[in-house]
Amino acid sequence: MYRVFLADDDPLVLSEIKNIIDWEKNNCSIEGTASDGITALKRINWLQPDLVICDISLPCLSGLELLKLSVEKFPDTVFIILTNHEDFESAKESLNYRAVSYLKKSGLEGQVLEKALVRAITECENRKKLRCIEEKYYLTKKTYSEAIQRALQYIFLNVEKKITLNDVADFACISPGYLSTLFKQEVKQSLFDFINHTKIDHACELIYENKYRINEISNILGFENAFYFSRVFRKFTGVTPSEFRINTRDKMNKLSSG
Repeated sequence: MYRVFLADDDPLVLSEIKNIIDWEKNNCSIEGTASDGITALKRINWLQPDLVICDISLPCLSGLELLKLSVEKFPDTVFIILTNHEDFESAKESLNYRAVSYLKKSGLEGQVLEKALVRAITECENRKKLRCIEEKYYLTKKTYSEAIQRALQYIFLNVEKKITLNDVADFACISPGYLSTLFKQEVKQSLFDFINHTKIDHACELIYENKYRINEISNILGFENAFYFSRVFRKFTGVTPSEFRINTRDKMNKLSSG
């Protein structure tokens, strides 16, 4: 469930948003509300929601100011801005601070809100993945040469694509042969094995999410076919993707029942 926070100084608007859609059906839950910007900021700091839906013209602290302050502290939190016609320019400005949508409050329909939620949830997931990639990449900066840093950056950013030696070498601005030698020297692992290991780590995350079938994960990660994907997966984990999924479910069942 994605945790949602609502902020609007009009109690009728808050009530309408709460009831205009089936939040659970949209994999969301409303965790809190506020009627002014200062209270909203305090509660966002405390709750750290995934999504915030707020009025652009909140009292005490405007929705735009709330967005600016929140995005600095919680960059993964995604904002949807509510606006009236007279606030339209400010609402467009909110996009510069990574709000994903601005919606007109007058005549707001459930279908429109649901589409905005889909966009916000997708953006939320992308931000989390990008942060993980950046954290991994940051750990490499003080350890490896510039060429290898660029190679690792390319691999992390393109883990869901088919990655070739030539692609990585072009991005690192060195020849494929030299990249292979340098990578082995500095990372203590062949480039080919590192690419596959990174893909299998990501495959484990996708299996854990339980959104995709095994053959779909194989396609997402750019493997030639599910059989080859399964063979590579077993090499790095000791089990097949299907066995890993069963083991993961068993662990989750024990935790939930325990």
